[in-house]
Amino acid sequence: MPSVAPVVPVNRVVPAGELLDHVRELVERVIRHPATAVTACLNAVTRGINLPIDEALAGEAARFATTLPAQCVADGLARFLSRH
Repeated sequence: MPSVAPVVPVNRVVPAGELLDHVRELVERVIRHPATAVTACLNAVTRGINLPIDEALAGEAARFATTLPAQCVADGLARFLSRH
C-alpha cells in the first residue's frame, strides 16, 4: 500500500538563500501588533487546530474577548473599524 505524505499548509516557498531575509520580514510584520493580540492568536490556532470548527471559533472568540481590555488592542480595533 502506498504511503501518503502529510498535508502541511505553506504560505510561500522561497529559495534557501532568501530564507533568513523572509523570516526577518515576517517577524517584523508580526511584532508590529500588540503582544496580547499575537499571543491570543497563536493560542487560538494551537488549541483550535484539531477541534470541530464551531468549537474552534468559540475558543477564538473567547480569546479575542480577553484582549479587549488592553488599550493597544482597543485602539487597533477602533482604527480597523474606522477604515471598514
